[in-house]
Amino acid sequence: MRNKVCNKFPALLFVLLIAFFEMESQASQTKDSTLILLPGEGWWGGVVNEGHKMPFGKNDILFDLYGDGDGNQSVPFLISNKGRYIWSEQPFRFNFKNNSIVIDKTNDVVVFGKSGNTLKEAYTDASHKFFPSVNIWPDSLLVKAPQYN
Repeated sequence: MRNKVCNKFPALLFVLLIAFFEMESQASQTKDSTLILLPGEGWWGGVVNEGHKMPFGKNDILFDLYGDGDGNQSVPFLISNKGRYIWSEQPFRFNFKNNSIVIDKTNDVVVFGKSGNTLKEAYTDASHKFFPSVNIWPDSLLVKAPQYN
């Protein structure tokens, strides 16, 4: 019996590796990169206080998440209405210019991915991969008493 299992192991490993690479084919990882905008594509995220300038992509904008966290209202995560996303565990600089996004000044891997063709699909996929819900309700004091900021 042991020999039958051992003989099948290389084939099973091969099938698992193929499945893994097919699953990961929608996302690429890099340090610094340029991404060409798709026709009609707009981008949201990165800096909450710049929401009035979103969607990004129509006008030039440069924002360095290392240099300006904008009062702790920033995150290295951008999503588009064409199902694409950009994510990193560390801050980066992004520059929308000449119908492209340049991501640089990175200290960690930046993941470029695509899931579906909508903002919702991009967000749902990225959130499951990078910041999944833990299904734990916050302390009840959060909703039972006033919160002062």
